[in-house]
Amino acid sequence: MKTRLALARCQNLPEWEVDDQPLHTALRRLGIHLETPNWEENANWSSYDLVVPRLTWNYQEHPDAFAKWIDARERDGNLCNPASTLRWNMHKRYLRDLAKAGIPTMPTIWLTAQNLHAIQEAAHFGREQAFLKPAIGATASGTLPFSVPSETGVARQHAESLLQTFDEVLLQPFCPSVMVEGEYSVLFWGGKPSHGVQKIPVPGDYRVQDDFGAKDKPWQPPREVLDIAHRAVAVAPGGWTYARVDLLRDPEHGWCVIELEMLEPSLFLRHAPAEQITRLADVLLAQARG
Repeated sequence: MKTRLALARCQNLPEWEVDDQPLHTALRRLGIHLETPNWEENANWSSYDLVVPRLTWNYQEHPDAFAKWIDARERDGNLCNPASTLRWNMHKRYLRDLAKAGIPTMPTIWLTAQNLHAIQEAAHFGREQAFLKPAIGATASGTLPFSVPSETGVARQHAESLLQTFDEVLLQPFCPSVMVEGEYSVLFWGGKPSHGVQKIPVPGDYRVQDDFGAKDKPWQPPREVLDIAHRAVAVAPGGWTYARVDLLRDPEHGWCVIELEMLEPSLFLRHAPAEQITRLADVLLAQARG
């Protein structure tokens, strides 16, 4: 009997999203029966040997439902990454755990409905701009760079609106290098790094996602970054099969981890060497077979 594998996705996946196609090819070459069901479908999830939440890019819009979906897949015993890691990674409070473990992260003030006045502390960052983002989010949704102090009132209103949906909002110094260098990512699977990517926004923007016209290219992570990334992925409470570590090079704080993506990260397979795509397929097959 063929090994059955589900790469779960969201319903309204953009038509331009074809980055996983090389992985599909590699998996089918191994004889795997591959399907890409919508995570919100009433599919027979227990029939799969392995379920990977690959492109579930609307989870932040339905966090409670998605958490229940993770719980159900945990009961089925066929989920990748482990459920404890996925639950931990859904909320950006994991950045606190990284910081406690000595991983360099951006300074963060955690805003809640009870301490919203703390947004005034953005002035203490000593920068012309600060940055807001929700504690659950993806694709730069809900983020806001703002000038300090002239736009602090506008920023407070934005934070108030976010707190109607989310329990916390992150307040950080805005990193000016993102406008020029963009973000950097290190991809991991099967316990080892695969490749690196630099994501560069369009001029005048800070958003590095395809959705906003950003470009990306292969990047060779220096030893310092690989060390930081290795230490970051080791903090995950349940272990991991795949991960992406996103970093900024801040002019004051140096290399900082800004996201640890272990839930549904783009893997930028368009920049991965062929042998690394094959290795990912082998890793998933081995896990599916137990």
